[in-house]
Amino acid sequence: MFEVELVHTVLRKLEDKESKLKTLRSLIKEGRVSGTVKYSYDDLMKELDDQLAKQKNSGLK
Repeated sequence: MFEVELVHTVLRKLEDKESKLKTLRSLIKEGRVSGTVKYSYDDLMKELDDQLAKQKNSGLK
């Protein structure tokens, strides 16, 4: 019985990994297709800070 449970667990983990890889590949492809934008590190940090502040103000975590 232990072997069957082990095989099921391993298969589930493999399926999860494959699903994550599929999603990652899709997102990478989507990013490449969307092109590039001029975006600075400072702009990114400001945007993230603004989002964090909004989350804190709305009570989200």
